[in-house]
Amino acid sequence: MSDIDMPIFIPTLDITFKETVYSSSKIIENEKCFTNRTIWEAVKNSSSLPLLYMPNNVYIDGQLHQFLDGGMTNNTPSIHMNDFVDIVVGVENLYNKYANNKKVNLITGIRNTFQGMRRSAVIHQKNASTIWITVNCNQVDIIGNEQDVLSCFNAGYDVTMKMYNQGKLDIIFDKLSKS
Repeated sequence: MSDIDMPIFIPTLDITFKETVYSSSKIIENEKCFTNRTIWEAVKNSSSLPLLYMPNNVYIDGQLHQFLDGGMTNNTPSIHMNDFVDIVVGVENLYNKYANNKKVNLITGIRNTFQGMRRSAVIHQKNASTIWITVNCNQVDIIGNEQDVLSCFNAGYDVTMKMYNQGKLDIIFDKLSKS
């Protein structure tokens, strides 16, 4: 990740070699990492969701690699965050849990599948986080319009500011002042 000056790692599935790899700003022990790729390529690789997008084809050292969404094999990469930073802030968005009351079609079926995967991943992310922020977006459809997304963003801001005002984020400032 020579084009960005911050710790970063992005999981992706290399279907050519049938393995999870990371585009990363540093080597992660016991993981295959590419440290010399660009951020835009890493994001594109990890955003190639099966059934919706074709794999992203990338030549690395003259070999073709086909990449798909990293969530296919590692939907909770937060376990590696502590290798990079002293403070990990986790955020859980509670989306509309009542989507099953709506008429089920292909889109709601896919959405419900991914919501189930996300909820199961929360346990691992909480364990890796220094601070955990829960945002209530229950009235928002994740495939909603721009106003719904803004509403969820504002709810996250409000929860974070409330935690700040209650002193619940002091651990972050304490760790930063010691660095």
